[in-house]
Amino acid sequence: MITPLRRRHRWLAPVAFLGALLGLGAGLAARPTELVERARQARAAGRLPEGARVIAARPHYTVALTAAGRLRLMPELALDAPDLLVYSASAAAGEAEQLPSDARLLGPASPTTATEFAWDGRDATLILYSLGHRRRFDTVLLRGLEGGR
Repeated sequence: MITPLRRRHRWLAPVAFLGALLGLGAGLAARPTELVERARQARAAGRLPEGARVIAARPHYTVALTAAGRLRLMPELALDAPDLLVYSASAAAGEAEQLPSDARLLGPASPTTATEFAWDGRDATLILYSLGHRRRFDTVLLRGLEGGR
C-alpha cells in the first residue's frame, strides 16, 4: 500500500511545485499598473519647495526642512503603515516600540502625498507612529538644524 502512494507522491510533488510557480508568475504579470503609476505621482508630488533642504532620505519617504521652518514628510511610495501619526519627542528618546512620555503630536501623515508639520526648531526626535500596529514606524533625529535657517 505504501509503494503506490510513494509513486503517486513522486509525480504529484513536482507537478504541484510547477503549478505554484506558474500561478506566481501569472499573478505577478496580472498586477495592476496603478501601483506603479501611484508611485510616480507620489514622487512628482513630493518635490522640494524653494529653499528647502533634505534632513533624512529613507527608502520609503524623505523628510525636509522648508525655508519657513516647517517639516515636510514626502512619501516616495505609499507608506505601508495604518493611521500614521507624527510625533516630536526629546532628542534623548529611546528606540523602544512605544512612544516616550514627552512625545507631542504634530499631526497625521498622509500615506501618499506630502504633509507639512509645524516645528519649534529645537533638537528633537521625529517619531512616525503607526496607530493601527501600535508601534513605531521609524524615527528621525532632528539635531543642529538651527530652526531651518
